Amino acid sequence: MIVSASQDNTVKVWDAATGQLLKTYLGHDEGHYHMPVHTARFNQWDTQIYCGGSDRSVQSWDLSTGQFTRDYPGHLMAVYDIAIGGADLYMASAGADHTVRVWPLQTNRAPLYTLATHTDAVNSVQFSRNTRLLATASSDKTAEVWQFTIPTYSATIEKGYHAGFSGGGRYVICADGAGQAHIWNWRNGEHHNHLLHDSAICRCAVYSHDGQSIATAYNNGDVCLWKAASLPPFQNTSQTSLPPLRGHHGEVYTVEFSRDNHCLVSAGEDGKAIVWNAIDGHVLEEYTAKTGPLLCAAFSPDSSQVAAACRDGSVRVWNRISSRLRLTLSPPQRNPPASEQAPSFPTCVAFSPNGKVVMSADNDHHAYLWEAKSGRYIGALAGHAGAVAWASFSPDGAEIATASADGTVGVFSAEEAFTHTSVKPLYFIHNHVKEVNSVAFSPDGQWITTASNDGTYRVYPGTIAGFVRKAREIRAQATTVEAHLPQPKNHP
Repeated sequence: MIVSASQDNTVKVWDAATGQLLKTYLGHDEGHYHMPVHTARFNQWDTQIYCGGSDRSVQSWDLSTGQFTRDYPGHLMAVYDIAIGGADLYMASAGADHTVRVWPLQTNRAPLYTLATHTDAVNSVQFSRNTRLLATASSDKTAEVWQFTIPTYSATIEKGYHAGFSGGGRYVICADGAGQAHIWNWRNGEHHNHLLHDSAICRCAVYSHDGQSIATAYNNGDVCLWKAASLPPFQNTSQTSLPPLRGHHGEVYTVEFSRDNHCLVSAGEDGKAIVWNAIDGHVLEEYTAKTGPLLCAAFSPDSSQVAAACRDGSVRVWNRISSRLRLTLSPPQRNPPASEQAPSFPTCVAFSPNGKVVMSADNDHHAYLWEAKSGRYIGALAGHAGAVAWASFSPDGAEIATASADGTVGVFSAEEAFTHTSVKPLYFIHNHVKEVNSVAFSPDGQWITTASNDGTYRVYPGTIAGFVRKAREIRAQATTVEAHLPQPKNHP
């Protein structure tokens, strides 16, 4: 059989041997297809037809019955091409909106990924035969090849507040909304431990960089330290290595270890950032913002500075040697969330791995960057449609990942972010159905983990989240790509 799409708003199926017209599709349940159809494809088992057109969506029909089966909305402009891969598990759609979207065909979900690296209409998209590579061609005169992978592991919890990797990357630790911290061996799915502390809700749980210790923060003001090697496997435990660390009055939102693992910093509702000795639990320093809660605190890589995200709208940076406030940072302009009357504010703060950049996530749908030494404003990470709850650098500093209330994770090029006043993601990951609260890279940078209000944490390949981009300049407008692609090397 042959399928054809036409500017006359129809899709037709023909007998390849006789040329006889077998079926004409006019759109939704035989209604009027309002705009031209640009592309049509059979699935790999010849049971469905997928077509895209100027109505900005992809539609599918059952070939045997002729019935409309599903609509795939999301593109902002016309859909120019479609590719089916993975034994009918995935579909890629290319659009005039400069994006390629990758969809799961076995579930009624939003796209898995949205690729946004092209600067003009994407005219063609194609999977390799083994579905490990995805090629795109664009009117911006580039063709790109991406290594295609899917989420590797996920687990169900009550509510994902925060997730991160162990020092060696073997385990994921996640704070949930039911008062516990969970530890999984994410590669085999084994639920390794539950960390329990009174009846308090665990807001944040992190490993030290050497993987030897764990810190947890709670809504009752406690911070707890645990010895990772002493945790009994496959059991619930409440045996901390030290009595609870108590210095906050109110909820503790985040905890983080210093790079040398000697110190711990916590940020709380009481407007304090407290630096603790991670060995004996003694308070080393306290930094206070008298204008509101501190929602997150982080060490610089050399541990000489502490940065905090303040509810008053500022990011504050203290020098630990002098104990003085060194910088107070705010973006030159914020866009207050449409659904909120209150001013916008930062939700997370982090230093780049080389310590030269301070980054904050913000509930105004952006993340912001500053020079750590001078405080000079660098620019914004844009593209999300909801508050940005968390932002993380990859260990090599090449990528930035953002977690948003719009249910997506954005992955940005750090190089672009450092040299432009506003950048959009290379692509989005769409794998949660509710707000994404945190995102973190594994220590080797090969994996990303996220935690969400949908009650799951997920792990993804993290070298550009599984897509290795190879853009090539070509002499003329790129209108099509073929599937004669090389086998990827070192596929995760």
